[in-house]
Amino acid sequence: MSFDRLLELATDQEKGCALRLAEATQATLRQQQQMTMLQQYRLDYLGQLSQRGEQGLGASAFSQLQHFLSRLDGLIVQQQYKVTQHQQAEAERRQQWLDAHQRREALAWLVAQQAEKQRKARERREQRESDEWVTQQWARRSSSW
Repeated sequence: MSFDRLLELATDQEKGCALRLAEATQATLRQQQQMTMLQQYRLDYLGQLSQRGEQGLGASAFSQLQHFLSRLDGLIVQQQYKVTQHQQAEAERRQQWLDAHQRREALAWLVAQQAEKQRKARERREQRESDEWVTQQWARRSSSW
């Protein structure tokens, strides 16, 4: 398999890794947004609870509100876990992309080196052919005198 074909495969792999990284980044962002919304909802709810408390709140209603707040805190903990999971997945995808990028860069360097080597060999061959032609022309001229 030629270096060019390997470079093409490495480029495709890098693009696939970049796509998966972008998807993981978006998923992490969505989870973080949900977390922010839950935290904001909790703050808003605490504000309402405080206002109700100032107006007078029965023990039963207060207990229900506390229970709801406790459940909301549980949801926030679960959401934080999801955010952490998505951040870890994103970090893994980033590392996979970086590895693929480095492989592609190394192969690109090899392809460039191979092309340079071939160019120099072609130039040497052309120079030899040119030298041979000049020598033959000189030999013909010398023999005709």
